[in-house]
Amino acid sequence: MEKNYIGEVFSKSEGEKVKLAGWVHTVASLGKLLFINLRDSSGLVQVVIKKDKMDPKEFDEIKGLGRESSVIVE
Repeated sequence: MEKNYIGEVFSKSEGEKVKLAGWVHTVASLGKLLFINLRDSSGLVQVVIKKDKMDPKEFDEIKGLGRESSVIVE
């Protein structure tokens, strides 16, 4: 899958899969949900991660990401 810039995401169709690479701006944890504000040179987008949709160990690792961590999200 080809990487998209965050600024391009808003022109995609709902439900269309995208691949983003960027830096973590903030991480907020609300129990079984994580909200990551991800940024690149073109903008900022919020990524929502649900604990019940992934391995619990990976969820906890993501929860521990610090500001400016570099990540790829599909």
